[in-house]
Amino acid sequence: MIYCSNGEAPNDEELLAYVVEDETINEERMRHLEHCPMCQQRLKDSQHTHKRMLSLLYRTLCPEPQQLILYCEHVLPADEVFAITEHLHEWLLCRDEVRDIRF
Repeated sequence: MIYCSNGEAPNDEELLAYVVEDETINEERMRHLEHCPMCQQRLKDSQHTHKRMLSLLYRTLCPEPQQLILYCEHVLPADEVFAITEHLHEWLLCRDEVRDIRF
């Protein structure tokens, strides 16, 4: 793993939050990130890892497309509705899929 010893460099947790949760990085660290090739590579590595993990987990832990359609049609039992609703709070890809089904 690449490591930057500059005190202004974002740490791994900050990069992960930036990539996964769209959290902002403070201005000082963002300026550093914009000019540090090492930290830019760390960011690219984090983005790549996140995309890879999503591709491996998507549909493995997600409701089937048919379930999402039934969810949108309001024909599922309450316990399944609850489970899918909870899942949608966590998974942006499924949330987008439900949005697409509804429109």
